[in-house]
Amino acid sequence: MTVEKWASRQCSREAAVWCVWFEKVGNKQIAQQKSFSHVVLEKAEKPNTAFSVGIVRS
Repeated sequence: MTVEKWASRQCSREAAVWCVWFEKVGNKQIAQQKSFSHVVLEKAEKPNTAFSVGIVRS
């Protein structure tokens, strides 16, 4: 899961965090998006791996 945007909600004083992640459905990876209250999320560190993969957008 990756934080996409962080902003305060209009109707309350708490912050909303928009996140995006991928779920495997059958043999496809489907992008999911949802906003969460900042109090229910916790930071996770990237695992140490021998390589990394990135996306190049044109």
